[in-house]
Amino acid sequence: MATVTWTIQALQDLKEVRAFIAQERPITAERIGDRLRAAAAKLDQHPNRGRPIAGGRRELSHIAPYLIRYRVEAEQIVVLEVRHAAREAE
Repeated sequence: MATVTWTIQALQDLKEVRAFIAQERPITAERIGDRLRAAAAKLDQHPNRGRPIAGGRRELSHIAPYLIRYRVEAEQIVVLEVRHAAREAE
């Protein structure tokens, strides 16, 4: 079974998502953060769960409106980015 790792960028993205939501709804921010982490953690069991996107990456849209973008490697799942679906791709 592959392990799930987070890039520094993905961890920063998650922190920013939580901070943004917490401005108005602190409890919701914590719940969304927990749900995003849990969804990513389950990728070790179902690495191809998300839809394929450009660059050999995959995208999980399980926690609307947030997306988890990741890459499946031989021994690990690398979480690359967490973002709001309406945000422009960089």
